[in-house]
Amino acid sequence: MDANISIAIISASSVLGGMFVQHLLATAAASREARRQRRVEVRNRFEESVVKLLEETDPDVHPVPSVPEITRNIIRLQLYLNLDDKDQRKLNSYLNILASSISGYLVSQDKKSLLQIHAAVLEFANRVFKRLDA
Repeated sequence: MDANISIAIISASSVLGGMFVQHLLATAAASREARRQRRVEVRNRFEESVVKLLEETDPDVHPVPSVPEITRNIIRLQLYLNLDDKDQRKLNSYLNILASSISGYLVSQDKKSLLQIHAAVLEFANRVFKRLDA
């Protein structure tokens, strides 16, 4: 084989190999960015649901709670939770206590106990937020 042809083949294969590696790197970067964007969207939706839930259950904001709206937000939050995680399981527990309290299934419905449940929901939601930011 002629030396010029060999050089051309080697050059072409090097260019094609470089293009292939560049394509793989670009695909990996796009995939990482898509995963990061999904995490940000999930965190924002999760945060919005927590805020709506706490607003709807705050006795100073809504003296008469809207049970359907509260139920929607609790279910929405629970769909985001991974119950294999200790903090998320604990948050789920406090969401259930909050739902029971608002629905009238718990005896204690005073403002103090409701605000204590709010504090617990906030504490564990913040722990989940921190993990979603990582």
